[in-house]
Amino acid sequence: ADVAERTWDALNRAQAEILANASEARLRNVLNRMNEGFSLLGHDFTILDVNEEAMRLETRPRSAIVGQSHWEVYPGTKGSVLGRLYEKAMYERVPVTLE
Repeated sequence: ADVAERTWDALNRAQAEILANASEARLRNVLNRMNEGFSLLGHDFTILDVNEEAMRLETRPRSAIVGQSHWEVYPGTKGSVLGRLYEKAMYERVPVTLE
């Protein structure tokens, strides 16, 4: 029974990983089809990922952006109108817009 339980657990973990990878691939496909540059930020404003359009607009390599603080990659945005909107969205969990 112990071997059967371990096998069942391993199969469940493998299935969950396959579903998570498929979900991530679908999300990446959607983001890369956007006509606007998009950055995914962590709670501490670390840039977790950027879409292809954002990279097309950028002069730096992906490695200079992803994993870095948004505030350091884009100096001058903290305290700006845009920076305050980012903070409002992040801390208050509300949608914001800027035209």
